[in-house]
Amino acid sequence: MTCSAIAAREKLAATYQLDDFTAPVAAEAETAAILSSVKSLSAKDLLAAAETLHSEKRLMPSLLLAATRDGQPAFFEVGLSVVSGRSLTHVRSVLERADEKTVRGLFEKTGVPDYLMEDFRAEVKILRQGKKS
Repeated sequence: MTCSAIAAREKLAATYQLDDFTAPVAAEAETAAILSSVKSLSAKDLLAAAETLHSEKRLMPSLLLAATRDGQPAFFEVGLSVVSGRSLTHVRSVLERADEKTVRGLFEKTGVPDYLMEDFRAEVKILRQGKKS
């Protein structure tokens, strides 16, 4: 989140003497903006965007999960590749056909917290079904 966004949030909270109620809304808006921005990128630009987001510590598991739920499996795959340090070919292979232990290992290497692990596994199942169709 940018410094100006943080400052605006803090000012709203102070002005209206409210707890920081805007954090979840701001996070959701940021996720939507990122996903909208990357939706039409080429593979090369998608990789560059993922690397930039990762260097800014914004390529989080929640963003990757939102990407696959938003119908952007390419961003999901590229993001996993960038964060895990594994090749895109390897990530795709794991997502398409690896056993559950290997998939979990990839997610752990990517920093997926335990409470999101089942959601990520469910998305892999959906991706696999879509590739069979």
